[in-house]
Amino acid sequence: CATVGALLGPMLPYAAGPYLMLHMQRGIVGGVVQALIWVVGIAGLVAVLQQFGQVPFWLGMDYRILREHGWALELAMRLAPVAPWNHLVELVWWAGWAVSAAIVGARCWRGNGNVVGGLTVVELKLNDLRRRSDAEVLARLADAAMRAELLGAQGDREAA
Repeated sequence: CATVGALLGPMLPYAAGPYLMLHMQRGIVGGVVQALIWVVGIAGLVAVLQQFGQVPFWLGMDYRILREHGWALELAMRLAPVAPWNHLVELVWWAGWAVSAAIVGARCWRGNGNVVGGLTVVELKLNDLRRRSDAEVLARLADAAMRAELLGAQGDREAA
């Protein structure tokens, strides 16, 4: 017996990556909490809709599409016993988690996924440090020149 959960379960990892990326922009803890709040809210909404019989036909458990199209029901009934469903589901499941982990890992752990922007910030900081050190060298040089001029004006040419 196929259920909506069994059919959509293997696709969950493919949706989890972008969903987590969307919520992880505010931080890991805040993102996870926000994502859980949304999941609980949507699950509650679906439960209320099921209670009042207002669930869309494609989410319902009456399989209206299969009842209306006899050939689809026949195909589903013939394929169900011969297909290696558990292996296919596991393959899609693990592939989905691998793709989602790669997407989330690439976006979350390398500076918000903006390497060029990060390198630009580093370059700006290095330029600022160089300007400060240049200014410090020029200030020391000007101070030494002023001391030399002052000592020269006092007649102490050897100290200058």
